[in-house]
Amino acid sequence: AATTKNVDDAASDIGQLKADMAKAQADAEELAGAVEDLQASINKKTVESEEAKQLREKERKDYAAIHLDLEASIDAVGRAIRILKAKSKDVPQSLAQVQNSPSIPEEAKSIISGFLETQQGAAPEPNAYEFQSKKVVDLLQEL
Repeated sequence: AATTKNVDDAASDIGQLKADMAKAQADAEELAGAVEDLQASINKKTVESEEAKQLREKERKDYAAIHLDLEASIDAVGRAIRILKAKSKDVPQSLAQVQNSPSIPEEAKSIISGFLETQQGAAPEPNAYEFQSKKVVDLLQEL
């Protein structure tokens, strides 16, 4: 009788173990599917990360090129302002210099000479050129 009971208990244990094995097998298959899903997600995120890195690198290069161009433009504007300001003084043109020019006819030279004799100390020398770029300088400075 004890042997029969032991055989019945062992058979019952075998049945329980087979059920446990079937459940474990089903759980393993379910978890294997989850692992595959997670691996696919990791692969997708890795590709997206690499694409984002490439995009950021391209944008960084674009920014660097634009930044360099803007720095050059700002430098050029600064130089232009300095040059225009340096020329902002009216350029005096002395009648004496005009009188000595070889392209001036002799008659005009004698008229200039007579005028210079009568005007000694009377008035300042006229300016042949007056600075016209103040508005340009102001505009460039506003940039």
